[in-house]
Order: sequence, then C-alpha cells, then structure tokens
Amino acid sequence: IQVEDSNGNQNAKSAIVGVDSDKPTVTISTLPRKLNQTQFALTGKTNEPVKVTFTISGTDNKGEEFKSIETVDLPAGDFVLNPKVVPETENLFTATFSDAAGNEATFSQTILVDITAPVFLEHNIDLLDPTYTQRVIIRGKVSEPGSKVVVFVNGETELKTDAEGVTSAE
Repeated sequence: IQVEDSNGNQNAKSAIVGVDSDKPTVTISTLPRKLNQTQFALTGKTNEPVKVTFTISGTDNKGEEFKSIETVDLPAGDFVLNPKVVPETENLFTATFSDAAGNEATFSQTILVDITAPVFLEHNIDLLDPTYTQRVIIRGKVSEPGSKVVVFVNGETELKTDAEGVTSAE
C-alpha cells in the first residue's frame, strides 16, 4: 500500500498475505449408525483449531419434529465429544467443523436410536408343557421384525424373525 500527502511526501508498506481457502482436515473415528442408548461419543482428529456445530434433527415417535443445535470449540489434535441426548427414533446427525477463515468440513449420518427391547406378541410355549412327543415346534411373533430369537433346547439354536416378526423352531 502507498500513502501520499498533499505536499507529495510518500510512504509505502508491503506484505505478503496468505489466504486460507482450505477446509479443515477432520477425521471421524466413530459415528454409529445404530444405538441402543441415547448418548454416544464422537471421536476424531482435526489439523487445526475449529468450531464444531452439532445438529440433531428428526421426528420423534409421537410425530413431533425436533432439532437440537450445540456448538463447541476444539483445539487441533485428537478429540472426544459427547453430543446431547438423542431421542429414540431415526435422527439426522450433522457435524460442521469451521476454521478461523470460515472454511467448513461437514459430516452427516442417520443414526437409529432404539432403546426398547422387542416383546413377544404371541407364542405357543405355554401349550407345550407337558409334551409327550419327540417333535416339538415352538412358534411365536415378536414386535420387531428381524430380531434375533434364541431357543434353548438341549443346546442353543439361533433364529431370525421374518419380515412380519414371525419365527419357529423344531
């Protein structure tokens, strides 16, 4: 830059100015897709100090929309963060990491939170005792299709439910 007064006196200054146009480098070590609890830890590493904004949004089990926003400053290096409690439903989790120049790195993922255990909607176990046959068929239906059902009969047998939550074992 140069300055000159009305008498023609001049002065100049120069400087090399670097412009930061690179987004921060952020590595996320853990970002779960399914949870059976309402809290989780987010771990990772960043190459420079950043401000991270967490947004958790979705529709709860009552059909009401929710949105939670939380902001935390992080130094460069390894980090462990514990975002706010997430409700039991499918949540969209977004973490936006912003450096001092305003450059951003964003990570998004859907996280399904399910803390309710499946229940037996129907079964025939009570009808099997006593039994006088060598072949016993156990049938049932559970509230969450795709759940793992384990039947213990002189050992262990693992079963899956079908698309309607129905299972059977011999």
